Amino acid sequence: MDLGMKRIAGSLYRLAERLLPTPLLALFTLPAALLLGRRMILRNSSVRMVDGLPPALRPKGRRWRWRARLRRLAVFMTQFLIYIPDRLRRPRWRRRCRLIGVKHLEEPLSRGQPVVLATVHYANLPMIYHWLRSFGYPVAFISARKKHQPAFRDRLDTLADRANGMGGVAREIHEDELWDARDFLVEAPGRVLGLVMDAAHKRLVAANGPGYSLTLSEGGLRLAMVAEAAVVPCLISSHRCLSSVIRFGRPVPPEDIADPRRHRKACEHIARQLVPWIVQQPEQCTRGLIEHFGPPAPHGDGASEPAPLPGE
Repeated sequence: MDLGMKRIAGSLYRLAERLLPTPLLALFTLPAALLLGRRMILRNSSVRMVDGLPPALRPKGRRWRWRARLRRLAVFMTQFLIYIPDRLRRPRWRRRCRLIGVKHLEEPLSRGQPVVLATVHYANLPMIYHWLRSFGYPVAFISARKKHQPAFRDRLDTLADRANGMGGVAREIHEDELWDARDFLVEAPGRVLGLVMDAAHKRLVAANGPGYSLTLSEGGLRLAMVAEAAVVPCLISSHRCLSSVIRFGRPVPPEDIADPRRHRKACEHIARQLVPWIVQQPEQCTRGLIEHFGPPAPHGDGASEPAPLPGE
C-alpha cells in the first residue's frame, strides 16, 4: 500500500472508529484485512510457513490449520489500530488489550530500575509500543534502520503523545546509537526500551531448548548491562474482534546480564519464556522469525544446558 493509500485508509478508519460500534468496525475492517493478507490467509501460506519450524515445535493434527487462518486474519485486522493511537486510552479499547504477567514489568519499574523489553518479530509487533504508551508506560523502541516518518503518521503519533502524556519521550532510537539508548533509559525513572531480539546482528547466540535452538542477538543484554536495566521477555498476539494480548515473562536473572560470559544462558532464559507462547499460535510468526529457529546447536563454550519448557 503506497503512502497516499495509507493516508486515505487512515482517515477513513478514524472516521469509522468514531461512528461505528466495535463489532461493526471489525466488519468494516474485514475486507481490507483480507486484501492485505490474501496470500497469507486465502492461500494459506502462513500455515505452510510453519512447516519451517523444528519438528518439536510444529502443531499436531489438522484442526489447527483452520483456526490458524482466523488467527492470522486477526493480525491483519489489528494492524489498522495503528491509525488510532490517540484513542487507545479510552475504555472501549482498554478492554481489548490484556496485559498478562505485567507484574514482571512493574516490579523493576517500582524500584526505579529501567527495563529492556526483549521481544521477537511476531504478530502485530508495533502495537506493543502503542498499547504500552496508552497504558502510561514511557516506552520507546530500538529501530534497525533510520526511517523517514510520513507527515500524517507523525501527526497521529503527536496526538497520541498528547493524549498519553508522553510529550518529550523519545519514540524510536537507532540501533547504532547505543549511548542515546543508554541515556534514554537512565535519564528518568521508569523508562522502558523495546528491542527485537531476532534482528540481524553481529553478536548472535543460539539459545537452545528441548528440540530447537532460537538465534537471538545479545545486543539488548549488553545495553542492559551498561544501563543496569532489567530484561523482561515480552510478546504480543492478535485475537478476534480487534483484540490483543501482551505477555510478560520472568526477568532475566541479573547475574546473567552482568557477565557477558553468561549471555547465552540469558538468551536461553528469554527463549524459554517466549517459545511456549509462540507455539500456541505459530501462524502469527513472521518468516524472519521462523528462519531464526533450527535444531539444537552444540554447546562449545560451557554454556548452560537447556531447561524443559514450562509444563513439561
